[in-house]
Amino acid sequence: MQWRSDVHRRASARLATNLNSASEEMARNEPNAEEYDALKTTVIGWVEEYERILEEAQPAIDRRDEDVMDAVEDREEEATHTVERMLEDFEENDQMFDETANEAQAAMENELEENGVVADAEDLAEEIDATLAEIEQSMMRQRRNARSLRRLRAARNVQSLGEVSD
Repeated sequence: MQWRSDVHRRASARLATNLNSASEEMARNEPNAEEYDALKTTVIGWVEEYERILEEAQPAIDRRDEDVMDAVEDREEEATHTVERMLEDFEENDQMFDETANEAQAAMENELEENGVVADAEDLAEEIDATLAEIEQSMMRQRRNARSLRRLRAARNVQSLGEVSD
């Protein structure tokens, strides 16, 4: 980066020096009317030559531009076709995956049912439900018993308080 900066600085200095020298030279040697007309004629000749060359080259330039545009359009069509094929392949692969996953799930469910795992799971669920129902009944009996005991104790306490007061 430093090298580029140095080259740029030296080139700028040299250009300024050369332009300065050219400017001084032009000031010292101003062209007279004949030289001015000759230079003007030379420049006009250059412009006319440029226009002639451009007119002669224009058909080739147009053909080149058409060829470039054709190549760009062809490349765009190829890229579009490639993307479309990619999307089609993606959709096909996605569909194949879904089908494979669904078939595997169905096969697994069928195998679980054939091996009795589903029936065992259903029996276990029923057993758990029955156990939970028994637990609930047992808890209700214990609550009733606890209430009865509390009432019995309360009645004894009242009775013993009555005996003490007698």
